[in-house]
Parts: sequence; structure tokens; C-alpha cells
Amino acid sequence: RDAPLTGGPEPVDTLEHSVLGRRWVYDGPFDPVYVAAVTTAILTGGTEAALESPDGTLWPSRGTARGSGSRTAGVAEPTRLVVTTDKGLTSVVSDGFTLAVRRVVDPQAHTDDLRLTGTWAGTDEPVLLATVRLTA
Repeated sequence: RDAPLTGGPEPVDTLEHSVLGRRWVYDGPFDPVYVAAVTTAILTGGTEAALESPDGTLWPSRGTARGSGSRTAGVAEPTRLVVTTDKGLTSVVSDGFTLAVRRVVDPQAHTDDLRLTGTWAGTDEPVLLATVRLTA
């Protein structure tokens, strides 16, 4: 982030970017931008970003991420987050949805919910990383 979260938790750390300057780093589920990005990726079938160098060269991917949804629109940055963690699962309740982020991944875990799965070196099948449930 380019500035501290107003009224949010303390940052995990800060860092200095050579071009962008000071950045504030937060635990993802407490950051409304992260929550909106992951939820949107799940709802719209989004994928990981390409790694591109300044000269336009694409770097080979070391992993993948893919949302299961097919909506054409995601969610706006939420203004209210209620975050709880229990047994390696962090739940983020916001207006209209609940995002569940797996802090400890289990290759055997499966769900029929809208989901984000990922692969990396050593994984044969996509692994469940997060889910979204839409609420009224």
C-alpha cells in the first residue's frame, strides 16, 4: 500500500521500493484491497498475474492460481471487514459475501463453493486456497 490503512491494524512491515518509495505491508485478509482482489478473482474466474520485466519480457510462471466463477463483475473494495481465524482458516465477512482463506493448505480439501485453487512445484493437482460464499 502507498499509505497506512486508516483505522486498520498495524502493518506487518514497511519496505522501500526503488521507484514507488515507502510501502506498507498488511496481512491480506485485513486489507480491503486484497479482499476485493481475491474475491473478484474467485467470482470471475481470474488467474495469476503474468510476471513481466520492464523491457516486456515475460518470466516463466512458477505457479498458477485460478478462480472457479464465471461472473463478469467482481466486488468493490469493501468498507467493512470482520476477520476471524480458527484452525488455519481465516474468514472475512463483508457486505454480500464471506471470503475464507486457507492459512494451512490441505491437498485433500475440496468444496462445491466458488473457489480459488493453485499449483506450484511439487503439486500434481490444483490445491484449494480460498472460497467465497455470497450472502444476501
